[in-house]
Amino acid sequence: MTNKEPLLEVRNLEKHFPVRRGILRRTQGYVKAVDGVSLTLDRGETLGLVGESGCGKTTAGRSILRLISPSRGDILFSSRSLSGEGEETRRVNVATVSREELRQLRRDMQIIFQDPYSSLDPRMSVADLVGEPLYVHGIAKGAELHDRVEQLLVAVGLNADHMQRYSHEFSGGQRQRIGIARALALRPQMIVADEPISALDVSIQAQVVTLLQDLQEEFDLTYLIVTHDLTVVRYLCDRVAVMYLGQIVEIATAEALFADPLHPYTEALLSVRTAVEN
Repeated sequence: MTNKEPLLEVRNLEKHFPVRRGILRRTQGYVKAVDGVSLTLDRGETLGLVGESGCGKTTAGRSILRLISPSRGDILFSSRSLSGEGEETRRVNVATVSREELRQLRRDMQIIFQDPYSSLDPRMSVADLVGEPLYVHGIAKGAELHDRVEQLLVAVGLNADHMQRYSHEFSGGQRQRIGIARALALRPQMIVADEPISALDVSIQAQVVTLLQDLQEEFDLTYLIVTHDLTVVRYLCDRVAVMYLGQIVEIATAEALFADPLHPYTEALLSVRTAVEN
């Protein structure tokens, strides 16, 4: 870890969902899906956000990207797109930026969704799926757009022959590669990968993990990996944040966490993994 300003700094992030009952649907209380989460993410780092289903990790990941609006907290991000100074960066609070600024921020922050079946529009060809971000942001069109899409497909292990096909013609692993290519299209600084291999066959999972490692080096990426799979964490992540009931209960390097977990919940997660492996 360096003393430089982190790429991402999350302070006391909260996301509370109202519970409504009765004919008038009055709010009776709140579900605290994310309840005071704080973390940092350095450039080029891979941070794993782990926990069992329902702990709030996916909500936290989507709140950081403001795909859902957080209830409270600060999400400080060093944006190139909003700096207007080339490679210079501007520190912005993702939680409070305007809608137009948020649109520009999408060039810096992208997501790989869990389900490659539902995250791709079946009416769009692969060329349109991968090229849409480039077209919408005015980065490329025509022959240049075609060439950029072809380069992205090659980078994720597909080829130009796939460009005019549709998502239903591909296997689950290939669909996830298309989703990864789409996330890479704008050359983001950070990618949130939400359970990136859990919907894939076991035989394909290792290939996608290796692909994510290779792409991180090639595209200079920073990852936030949201997962319950500790095997993925061990192979991909530099540090791990363990989440329980909406809060982070432990943050450590991957090596330290697996060697000497400090929180009882972390110990429980690791014991379940050991039991499954045995």
